[in-house]
Amino acid sequence: MNEPVTVVLRISACIDNEYANRQPDHLPLDKLNEGRCTLTLDEAKEVLADAQFNCDPRAVDVGPYGTPLPVFNAYRALAKQAQAAIAAAQGVAA
Repeated sequence: MNEPVTVVLRISACIDNEYANRQPDHLPLDKLNEGRCTLTLDEAKEVLADAQFNCDPRAVDVGPYGTPLPVFNAYRALAKQAQAAIAAAQGVAA
């Protein structure tokens, strides 16, 4: 029997706070706490999609009346990390 593919992501305090405030219902919030989190491949892809959206300057406003720059950068770092971890889990180059 094959084990499901898992991905380990590190959730920063900034992202943990964002998830606590936003409460995105499409993410496995019970697994996404500050520190190392183990997710299924599908869950990691959902986190990646959410992070990519939240660090896309065409999708969100950045600045004093939008997403603060440190939060934007935290999502960008999470997206980069998730993309590399997913690629590694699938055995492909990022």
